[in-house]
Amino acid sequence: MSSQDYAEYAWAFDLLIDRPVQQECRTIAAWLADRGVVLGATLLDAGCGTGRYAMELSRHGYIVHGSDRSPELVVEALRSADSAASSASFAVGDLLESPLCRYDAILCRGVLNDFLDESDRASVFAVFNPALRPNGVLVLDVREWATHLLSGGTTPLLDGSGEIIVSDSVTTASPPSSVASARSFAR
Repeated sequence: MSSQDYAEYAWAFDLLIDRPVQQECRTIAAWLADRGVVLGATLLDAGCGTGRYAMELSRHGYIVHGSDRSPELVVEALRSADSAASSASFAVGDLLESPLCRYDAILCRGVLNDFLDESDRASVFAVFNPALRPNGVLVLDVREWATHLLSGGTTPLLDGSGEIIVSDSVTTASPPSSVASARSFAR
């Protein structure tokens, strides 16, 4: 979808993009817990859209802030959070601008599919790196990640410690398709 589509169809986004959010968030919460990101930890939902994942993960006990480039989608997220009495917070923000604080985990679902150029994805990872606390976890959902790697794409680099989880599906509690310790990718 283009940014114009997001603006025009923000009100219908959840109808157009139907996902088993509760089931996927149970899986994500289990992955985070397995890696020491416990309830009460801070989580950034980068590219949060209408906030479904942020709100569901806040119900699991995380302190979640959602950020999205589309003001219209953030308005929908705020509206949904109000009606659901969610503790998740939301703001308009760009993935290419550093967040003002650090997080125990960053969730970035589907958004990287819009960054087709390797240098654009590298720019996103360069922003995520300082936004993650030591031993933080980065959860990515990227279509065709294996194809990305086979075509010469790289795995993101994080300084220090932590883990990167790359998944093409979070609908089951099965292990993610790729987990890498950041130590093995540190510069």
